[in-house]
Amino acid sequence: MIGLPDWEGLDGTLTYDFASIGVYASGGFCIAPLQVPPGATFKTLSAFGTSNATTGQDWVLIAHDTLNNTLLGLAGTNPGVPGRQFVTLSADYLVGPYTRLLLQATPSGDVNNTVSGAGYYFVPASPGFHTIAPVRVYDSRLTGAGGPLASGATRTVSVAMSTHGAPVVPSLASAVFYNLTVVGSPGGGYLALFPTGTTWPGNSSINWTDGNALANGGVVALGGDRQVNVFCNGSKTHFLIDITGYYL
Repeated sequence: MIGLPDWEGLDGTLTYDFASIGVYASGGFCIAPLQVPPGATFKTLSAFGTSNATTGQDWVLIAHDTLNNTLLGLAGTNPGVPGRQFVTLSADYLVGPYTRLLLQATPSGDVNNTVSGAGYYFVPASPGFHTIAPVRVYDSRLTGAGGPLASGATRTVSVAMSTHGAPVVPSLASAVFYNLTVVGSPGGGYLALFPTGTTWPGNSSINWTDGNALANGGVVALGGDRQVNVFCNGSKTHFLIDITGYYL
């Protein structure tokens, strides 16, 4: 994860804007390192912030060598949409022994256009990823599951067992691949998955604008006893979690 303290301002002044849960650069750009070890293969990154109604910020992944020479711009995007912004950058990039990866964001220089953080994933040099057939581990519609999640509320969910009581994720797993579905919401909003025992970093795992069912996949690190937190903002909603793989 990349949080607020990880950002640096280059060629400008970095300012923290807590109202927008992010930082903005008065000129220049913001940059944050990714802790991806040599021999690992970078896979994907989900970054988030806010943007104004006209330009939005530019996001790019950069590989540098030890002399700070740019080796390769891995991916770049500018959604150019107003309000809260979520972008995904993906690349199968093998990290060399003298290479570091950086996330660079170029906001527009005003407090309405900020960068907040990012969650990212990589395959280690000796992969420990295990795929499984999709298994449902949570359904808020089931009796005793808690019902719809209200706006502003956080619910702790275990991914250890299926909804039928069968083992799914082993005790030493560090992260899971999930499919998150929202259903039965009266309006729009978003849900955020993050490890138990940590503070919500400001991310979003799925966004919806109406009451139609919607699904989205991703990866989330696990907290103690194979648990994740689910935070809701916007309209209340039922939600389902299916597991399709895990890191061990």
